[in-house]
Amino acid sequence: MTAWQSMDRSQRGARWRGGFRGWPPCSLFRTVWLREGWTLGGMDRAAWERLAEVVFAEVTAVDLPGRVHARRREAVVQLGRRS
Repeated sequence: MTAWQSMDRSQRGARWRGGFRGWPPCSLFRTVWLREGWTLGGMDRAAWERLAEVVFAEVTAVDLPGRVHARRREAVVQLGRRS
């Protein structure tokens, strides 16, 4: 895997969740995708919802389009690309 991009989710509450679940997805994660040069083409609503499940501790990890892997380690969400 390449270097992980990490975000602390401990400061996020229910209000942030509502914004994340909206469409289009949270601009924070879109910014990470663009900065890392990952394609957004496969990131449909279902893929953003799977990422939200990691962010809000519903699951611990998911594989996303473009070989991107998201995982949660306690209060931190990490994104990286699988090789």
